Amino acid sequence: MLPTTISLSYDAALRIVAVHGAASDGDRSSPILSGVCLRSVPIATDVCNGHALIIVATDGKLLLEEQWTLDAGSLTDTEINMGPQAVEQLALWLKSVKATLGKRPSCTMEMSWDGRVATFRVPGLALGECPLRSTEGSFPRYDAALRPTDAPSQPERVGYNLAYFAAVAKAWKQPKLDCISVECKHYRGTVLRMLRLPIG
Repeated sequence: MLPTTISLSYDAALRIVAVHGAASDGDRSSPILSGVCLRSVPIATDVCNGHALIIVATDGKLLLEEQWTLDAGSLTDTEINMGPQAVEQLALWLKSVKATLGKRPSCTMEMSWDGRVATFRVPGLALGECPLRSTEGSFPRYDAALRPTDAPSQPERVGYNLAYFAAVAKAWKQPKLDCISVECKHYRGTVLRMLRLPIG
């Protein structure tokens, strides 16, 4: 497999850590569910055609997916599964990036993928690379659950596990923002969608 390189924002890389922290399997009963999955999908806008990075994690009950527009490059038909140790290493490396940036608010970084290792780097920044080995396996096919074709239901009574809502609230928490508007639809399960993702 020829290496592919995408360009993504520092903020998008931070979301990899946040999504993993909110929805991955904390018991680590499965190598796939205990990590985070990265995919890309083609998107079409009024300006151009491009790709978006999909960040998704699940513990088998709570599923969290975010989509971020890529600055450049694509990972079409590619799936990268990063285990919990890889995400922890990425989180530590991102802290070093923030410290190196100083007063600069953000940066654009590159992620190269050769089929086994995802390597993060910041061009022009005096900081080493962050190579992360992927976990073998396939992430569950969740599209039918997240985007069902049948119409939403209107149950008379719904019960919730507040721990799941707390995890979503933690993942979507934004600095200097007291509340976030969320759309809630009921199918066999409940689908929550943020109505305004500030950066993604």
